[in-house]
Amino acid sequence: MENVRQPPVSFQPKYHQICQSDFITMQWINNVEYDVSLLVITNEDDFRQIASVAFQLLSKLCELTQEAVSYQLDIFNLTKFISVNVISKTFFESQAVKTIITFKQTIINSFKRSLLLIQSTTQGNTLMSYLLTNTVLVAAHPLEYASYEDYIYDYDRIYNTTTNESCGCIETRSCFQQPAIYSINSPYYDNHYYCYVSSNIALIWRIPGIYVGCYIVDAVLHSDLQCFYDQTCLSSLLNGIQYPLNNNVTILNSSLTTQYNTATTVGELVQNLMIEQWNNNASYEFYSNTCQPQYCTYSYVSRSTPIFIIITIIGLIGGLTKVYKLLVPLIVRLIRRYIWWPYFERKLVWSDNTVPPVPQPVSASSVTVGDDKLATISI
Repeated sequence: MENVRQPPVSFQPKYHQICQSDFITMQWINNVEYDVSLLVITNEDDFRQIASVAFQLLSKLCELTQEAVSYQLDIFNLTKFISVNVISKTFFESQAVKTIITFKQTIINSFKRSLLLIQSTTQGNTLMSYLLTNTVLVAAHPLEYASYEDYIYDYDRIYNTTTNESCGCIETRSCFQQPAIYSINSPYYDNHYYCYVSSNIALIWRIPGIYVGCYIVDAVLHSDLQCFYDQTCLSSLLNGIQYPLNNNVTILNSSLTTQYNTATTVGELVQNLMIEQWNNNASYEFYSNTCQPQYCTYSYVSRSTPIFIIITIIGLIGGLTKVYKLLVPLIVRLIRRYIWWPYFERKLVWSDNTVPPVPQPVSASSVTVGDDKLATISI
């Protein structure tokens, strides 16, 4: 059989629409970025503090999953399918199903392990987020002559969960809180604290489906995309973050055929590599046409019947008879030529060269012993 250069099993993955949406473009990411100096005066759960970074991460997750799938598909397409014999369509399809399941599970598990390693390493080493989502820095000056910058303490960031329970980032990375948009009234720059402050910070709106937490990665994976399917919710978000009015943003299409729903978390999407459909295909026709066998053979096993045994014996006897007719005359001729004739010729030559012995003369005499006379013969 000839090796197949391209596998008869193919994939054409289709990714979730979020990975082709406006929400992962650089235009959107730049427009939701907020002045960090203004955010110092607002609360830690203000969505504007993490919005730009969160959407950058979402864009990067789309990119990484697609790169991982593309890399594994390149390796898969280099795999040679070799079969000693032509296999049946049923067996081919069963093997193709096993191959597809194994390929999907392998690449999914590999990506999940890599992501989990990053999460565990970050939390295990208590790395500080540059957005201070897991740590609170507090400056103090216990001595009168010490400057404000001489003493900085870090404290564990505490979040209020959806069940109104306190959760500390030093204990677990799974602390999540629903973010909000706050109004900042009459901000002014304070020369003592070197930042903007406001006389009044008021809650405007909490964003459904989105969470902030100890680490941006965990918060994004815990969030869902339901707000981005709803025009009213998206409009409220755009107004809250003061998104430029001249830049149109299209919501996600909830009418598309999908295996997910609007409440599916980003973590669930990532666990499936952001893939909507694998579009895998196993073509037996491609396999058989590519192999192009020269000929096919088959064998079967059956029990011998009495008639079959009789026919076989007769055929065997007939075959032996023909063999004997060919071999016996040949063997006889060989014996006569190489064994019998040489022996006969040697015998004949010995008979011709042998001289018969000459008879000796015989004499007779008589001897008298007492009254008896004996006759003797001498040779």
